[in-house]
Amino acid sequence: MATTVLVASGNGVAIDPSGTELAQVDVAQYRTVRITAANWAFSPTSIRVAIVHVTSPGTPETGAIDALDSYTLGPDENTSTSYDVPGDTILMSVRSTTDSAGCRVFFTIYGRPD
Repeated sequence: MATTVLVASGNGVAIDPSGTELAQVDVAQYRTVRITAANWAFSPTSIRVAIVHVTSPGTPETGAIDALDSYTLGPDENTSTSYDVPGDTILMSVRSTTDSAGCRVFFTIYGRPD
């Protein structure tokens, strides 16, 4: 039987106008990950979510290897997508599309090893 593990989550995380890193996750032990994101119903604007494969995680030298996905969510919109694991570490970040304050995001990242 497949085991799914909650790897990271956030409930109503306030988004800084300049952008917010939501999670930097080691996914090497998983075959697939499912990432769900939702823009708060009362956010004043849309948000842009980015998922990136990174190198040198957790260090000042952390850098993007490639952009795995990005999408825009209007207030009260959500998405859930599964990805084959691209490498060792992914980074999930978000910012408002108008650099506005007052946006919030809800997210989960689940990993599945088999």
